[in-house]
Amino acid sequence: RRGVAFTYSHFPFAEWAGELRAGRTVINYSADTLADADAAHAAGVPAVTVMSPEAWGDSGRNAATPAGVPVVRCPAEMGKAFSCSDCGNGEPLCARLGRDFVIGFTAHGPSKRAAAAGADDPGGCYADAGNCRIHWTATAEAGQDESDSQAVRKFARRLPPGTILRHHVAGDIGAD
Repeated sequence: RRGVAFTYSHFPFAEWAGELRAGRTVINYSADTLADADAAHAAGVPAVTVMSPEAWGDSGRNAATPAGVPVVRCPAEMGKAFSCSDCGNGEPLCARLGRDFVIGFTAHGPSKRAAAAGADDPGGCYADAGNCRIHWTATAEAGQDESDSQAVRKFARRLPPGTILRHHVAGDIGAD
């Protein structure tokens, strides 16, 4: 209640874009390339992508897709004391359904080079290695009595009103 929720998915956005609704969880399409982000944006689907550190230009925060859609650097990258709960005055950028920009995350960690390889060589998800991958694999292999969506709904009902819920650090939601 009175909160916002968002998550990310590599699943083809055509499979779930029709489920996006104002006031519900915002699913961000995790685009492997800027061209993929353009396609999602053209379809009205919020998109995020991984960027090389050099892609931000001289200011460290400006970029655009091939179609000219602005790429806004995740504000949490600009300082250690800043997080999703500080972003957008209570409405984090990733939780905005009808936005006119793509959100960029600077590649980091063990898969930094692969994740930021660019349009000619999609590097995939930045979370595909290192500690995030270890956690992701353990979570995926854990037994559970309910689907991910059921577990998230149950968890969300226990949160106080006005909570900002980022379902996953990285990764995909799947079918029930």
